[in-house]
Amino acid sequence: IGNPALTFIGRALFKCPAKDFHCGLRGFTKDAFLRMDLRTTGMEFASEMVIKANLCGMKIAEVPTTLSKDGRSRPPHLRPWRDGWRHLRFMLLFSPRWLFLIPGIIIFILSSVSYFLLLGNPLKIGNITFDIHTLFYAQTGMTLGLLSIILGIAVRMFGIREGLLQDHQLLFWVRKTPILEIGSVLGFLLILIGVYLGFELLSDWGSKDFGQLNYGELLRSVSLSTLLISFGGIAFLGSLIMGFLTLPTRRS
Repeated sequence: IGNPALTFIGRALFKCPAKDFHCGLRGFTKDAFLRMDLRTTGMEFASEMVIKANLCGMKIAEVPTTLSKDGRSRPPHLRPWRDGWRHLRFMLLFSPRWLFLIPGIIIFILSSVSYFLLLGNPLKIGNITFDIHTLFYAQTGMTLGLLSIILGIAVRMFGIREGLLQDHQLLFWVRKTPILEIGSVLGFLLILIGVYLGFELLSDWGSKDFGQLNYGELLRSVSLSTLLISFGGIAFLGSLIMGFLTLPTRRS
């Protein structure tokens, strides 16, 4: 069950022609081995070889083999669930676009549409009214979506840095820009705007002698303020991480 399932996932994620990601019989040239620059040391080695060979545009051919009954007296080293999970985890981390970027973009867009529809007034569809509670769930979705996008970019940059993933033209351009400075300034500005809106709310409350407020209108403003502060913090911290990953280093 595990081998066909993992192979199907690998073929879908990486558009690889191989029909068996885990066969232990492999043949490759020295030049191909050096180009793949394999880094993993465990069970993931088999998957990394197939994935990198495909990403590098190498020719991959499969020769049918016969599976014979195991003649060893000792039990096999393979632990299906643990090792299967390690393979699946490796393939997902090896494809940050599908693990982080695409889900993050989808969540962010859907949550943003919901958020801005509800930011001004409640939304009534039929007999159902979506109000401030849905607004906060949409805000949470936007935050998680943005965080997923930032993590996807950071993981991709780390994979490129460690030789696990191929370079990307957009990320190459990002590394050449002062991303640390730009992201830090942008994040700091968003935080300032959010804090400013918060002080405006506090001032408005003070003008009413800190008495009873219209919670529907108030919570919408609080939501926008905290959203901007959260986005600013994520942008600031994300730029620090990506700035760290773009530091030039000396390789042995």
